[in-house]
Amino acid sequence: MNKAITKFKRYLQHKYPESSTPKHYMSDLSIFSRFAGDVRPKEITPKLIDQFVQEQSQQGKQGATINRRLSTLSSFFDFLIEETEDDTWSNPIRWKRHAVKLGHHLPNDVSDDTASRLFGVIDDVRDRAMFTLMVSAGLRVGEVVKLNVDEIEALESAILSRLLVHGKGNKERIVWLTVETMARLQQWLKQRPASRERALFLNRRDGGRLSVSGMQYCLKQYCQQAQVEVSCHQFRHTFARRLVEQDMPIESLAKLLGHRSIKTTQLYIDGANPTLRQDFQRAMDRLQQLQQADLKPQQPLSAASFPIPTGGPQTDERPDPEAVMDKIAHLGAKLPAWLYKLLYQQTIRRIPRWASHQVQMNSYNYFGSLCRTCHWLTQHRSWSVLDQLRRVDLVAYVNYRQQAGFKARSTAAELKNFRGFWRDLLDQELVTNGAILLVKDPPADDPLPRYLTPVEFQRLEQHILSQTQTGRPRDRFDLAWFYLLAQTGIRLGELLNLRLSDCDLVGSRL
Repeated sequence: MNKAITKFKRYLQHKYPESSTPKHYMSDLSIFSRFAGDVRPKEITPKLIDQFVQEQSQQGKQGATINRRLSTLSSFFDFLIEETEDDTWSNPIRWKRHAVKLGHHLPNDVSDDTASRLFGVIDDVRDRAMFTLMVSAGLRVGEVVKLNVDEIEALESAILSRLLVHGKGNKERIVWLTVETMARLQQWLKQRPASRERALFLNRRDGGRLSVSGMQYCLKQYCQQAQVEVSCHQFRHTFARRLVEQDMPIESLAKLLGHRSIKTTQLYIDGANPTLRQDFQRAMDRLQQLQQADLKPQQPLSAASFPIPTGGPQTDERPDPEAVMDKIAHLGAKLPAWLYKLLYQQTIRRIPRWASHQVQMNSYNYFGSLCRTCHWLTQHRSWSVLDQLRRVDLVAYVNYRQQAGFKARSTAAELKNFRGFWRDLLDQELVTNGAILLVKDPPADDPLPRYLTPVEFQRLEQHILSQTQTGRPRDRFDLAWFYLLAQTGIRLGELLNLRLSDCDLVGSRL
């Protein structure tokens, strides 16, 4: 067990060189190792995991802690299985069986009174600046210590300044700084000792970059002076709560916090809904008025006020799946008959999931993706019997695409399609090797999105307007799609999927 843990530790340190992830994983694995004793990883069974979960619960561990340790163990076993290339070895973690069902807890933010008491004792310019960044810009403690002096951008408007933040997984995002926050940063920059170090915040020991533990220790000292209990991460919850109380949309708040999922943001703001009582009172008042006056709801405007052009049916005729497949059969011409038949049937089963107008294109893309993957596997990995395929074969295909220069997202899409195909084969009990599903997507870069500057957009708009002055149907068509993309934020694919029946001209909405 110890040898396997050491190997996993080296892997984590290589994958997360500037993160605390390896330390937390090793702590969880050490706890499990002491529980399991001298046993080989391959001998660990779901029943032993049952006993571990029970023991952790008896020790009074919270459900979130137990589930985190299960997640660590699951990653540990996935790593070992991939390393040994043993397709007979399955991960002993069964989430439906082992995971502890969690209750719902409101976020643990800091009250405004507690925050005022705390900042009342912070008299150091550096410390006041860095803690202000957390409570006024929502930065994590690890993000604050990573900040560099040259990443603060003062805008000409002098109303807001912009800060480039390196978040979890080295994902970049932009946060905005108020005049007050920027003023505190500038006060610190005036007193910041001269240093070759790029770090915004320096420690007082040797003038190097301030560490996370150093910042946490600093906050602890101030908390003792103010006689309050506050953690660094509570500042981030407070930032989220304050903004949502001022009606900031949750989608915008998620961007500021660096959350990919709005569900994560929701955890930060549950309970921060000052308008709920007023909304309830207004709704009840209106209901009471309707009951007393016996009012009838107004009839909605008729869509006839906005006639929709006629010239064809308002609903698309469903294409015949067999006819669709006949048109794309050539994509699988080089595949062996037994494999072609399976891919053909798989695509036929998926066609009902797609909208009528998407069937032709989606069938071509999906079937073509499966054919490309399977053709390579039959040609380069001697795949001649269905259940003969191994995980290393699919890994080889991923490596081939990376070396050939294919984009990581493209390869991930191909893998997703193939895993879905293989999962259906497993459900039909046509194959037994579930380890194929463990093949991971290639690592993808996560750069910030590129956008047009106001000047660039103005030049583009003026050019399009100059080219569409004749008023021909084609000109009106080009102006329509341009302004839909520019002023609604819909994706190109969503634009192409629009139908006349999607247009609510009465309500001015799509």
